[in-house]
Amino acid sequence: MRILLLADINSAHAQKWVVSLATQGIEIGIFSLNKANSTWYEGLKGVTILKNGNSKVGSFSLFQKLGYLNQVAELKGAIQSFQPDVIHAHYATSYGFLGVRSGFRPLVISVWGTDVFSFPKKSILHSKLLSYIFSNATKICSTSECMKQEIAMYTKQDVEVIPFGVDVHRFSPVESKEENKPIVIGNIKALEPIYGNKILLDAFILITKKYPSLPLQLLLVGDGSQRQELENLVQENGINQKVQFAGRVSHDVIEKVHQQIDIFVSLTLVDESFGVSLVESMACAKAIIASDTPGFKEVLGSEENGMIVKRNSVEEVVNALNFYLDHPTERLKKGNSARQRVKENYIWDDNVQQMMNVYQNLIKK
Repeated sequence: MRILLLADINSAHAQKWVVSLATQGIEIGIFSLNKANSTWYEGLKGVTILKNGNSKVGSFSLFQKLGYLNQVAELKGAIQSFQPDVIHAHYATSYGFLGVRSGFRPLVISVWGTDVFSFPKKSILHSKLLSYIFSNATKICSTSECMKQEIAMYTKQDVEVIPFGVDVHRFSPVESKEENKPIVIGNIKALEPIYGNKILLDAFILITKKYPSLPLQLLLVGDGSQRQELENLVQENGINQKVQFAGRVSHDVIEKVHQQIDIFVSLTLVDESFGVSLVESMACAKAIIASDTPGFKEVLGSEENGMIVKRNSVEEVVNALNFYLDHPTERLKKGNSARQRVKENYIWDDNVQQMMNVYQNLIKK
């Protein structure tokens, strides 16, 4: 089986698909508009780099989307040389559009989130473009039921739900042997306003004042435009010793970061379609506090597995942290329940098999 992936070569999600599919003996060709910032693919058997570009994908502008048409001729050349059985485009409104214009079928389009939750709401033209892309896909894939419902606003095509699960052996709880271990509250997300890191920091400042004798630590993993503002806030409140800015961490070791955290707090302010880092943390049996985005609520399932708070509410975050700090046994109970939910619903090997079944069924047709 030969699959041509239209995807950002630097995306950790795309890389995970490449590695897992290649391990199953599938021949993979990668066509990326962005240039690789590492050689992670070297040594992978059956992986061919068809384009390692230098464009920048990510803008919502229609002008840029139409600019992808300049890449169609090169993509057709890659198709001619690689001879794929299926093209699989990751992200509907960039690589999906490019795949549609290539004319090759069968074409699978995986929707990631902002391409359906945000892009079509920019204007009627944006909405019509997304509908056009979906109408030309052979199969549409979503990581969640809530995103499947959103996709249904723009197409009548059937949507296959394939979650982005985890390896529960790699992401697993580890008992700390450290004496007097601090209680670590943390998040793993870019330091951008939409991810609610300032709300988390504001809540942490209040919590440290309420529990001055507790060894509380805040761990922020990621980087972005808001970092300086957050560092200034830490400085102003004199809590430098309690807050760590870890910067970006390679996904190769991200499970070790999750294992350090006791209370994982993800406060995204926009509609999330799934929540990969949330599932990773749940697999590590951590206590969860998450904002009320559709994807987070679906992943958690019920209050037995974590706590949901209103978006943009420092007060609700403080109340949830209060609960976990005052009830350590309940904190452990919810963490164990969260891990069990992941084991029952979000196993990565099962997701890979689901995707392979999609490919095989399309090839048979």
